[in-house]
Amino acid sequence: MDNLESTLSIVVIIIGTISAIFSGFLAFLVLRVRPTYLARYQHILVAIALTGVCYSICEICTVPYWYVSDGDFVLFAVGPIQSRRVSQALLYAFAISFMESLFLISYSFAFQYAQVCRSEWFRTFQFLIYIPPLINFIIISNWLLAVTYCFAPTEQKIKKATEFVWEHLKIKIGHRASLGFSLEIQKFDTLFYIFILNILILILILFFTIIISANRIIAKVSSDLSNRNQFSSIYRLLFVQCISPTLFTIFPLTFNVITGILGINLGQKIPFVLASLLPMYPAVNTILIIWQIKDYRNYFRFCNRKDRRISVVGRRKSVIISI
Repeated sequence: MDNLESTLSIVVIIIGTISAIFSGFLAFLVLRVRPTYLARYQHILVAIALTGVCYSICEICTVPYWYVSDGDFVLFAVGPIQSRRVSQALLYAFAISFMESLFLISYSFAFQYAQVCRSEWFRTFQFLIYIPPLINFIIISNWLLAVTYCFAPTEQKIKKATEFVWEHLKIKIGHRASLGFSLEIQKFDTLFYIFILNILILILILFFTIIISANRIIAKVSSDLSNRNQFSSIYRLLFVQCISPTLFTIFPLTFNVITGILGINLGQKIPFVLASLLPMYPAVNTILIIWQIKDYRNYFRFCNRKDRRISVVGRRKSVIISI
């Protein structure tokens, strides 16, 4: 299993590094290229980029590995940082950046809905700009409280996780940072089920916020546009925003938690694949954002053309000098 552990570390560190670079480039692009039609959305793009950087750094440092077996779920660090106190803090930071990335997607849809369908709100109610940070704080606090209560390591859970992880994976996790739950230990804990239900409701609220906002935006835009192709492109852009978080964050988390509650043993390969998907989210998200925004695409193409022109001029000068 040392081979699987080292392989996962290499894969996650490489993908996480690429994601961190992409997120940093997105932050640079947002601050460098400022089209007027994106002025109101700039804070969202900056937040997405910074969250991606934080998310990727936590992935690189901890390399979280998920394992589910017979009602036990554990997320433990196999990354380069072995200090339990530091890596445990990074796992909590990873959990926060995970939920923050989901919130930003929902918030971007709600903000677009307010801009397209309720633009008068910002003129009438000046205090609206203070509501999203407050909602964000409440959601993150709620999420962190649920994660801390349900998944924080205890002596009983660490002992249980150590036994089944060593039995199936031959990895010792006693000294590693971890988050997880055990139905055998927590099955009579009412608050555990309340907080798990709270997490699911929280994700559903964010999901339905996206659905409702998207439907209202599409209805508004389709009534104002006579060109069907334009309507289709707008629908595609809204849909694309949901692909990355759904595929690379919501699906792995929901799949692991549900299989853990149902007591399904996933073996070794599925957790490896799911753990490899998580660090891809910021990179794929950055690519989708740049692809959606024409000014960002044009700036990227311009830089490439400029580099090619400089290289061509350099070659011409070298040829002249040699002659």
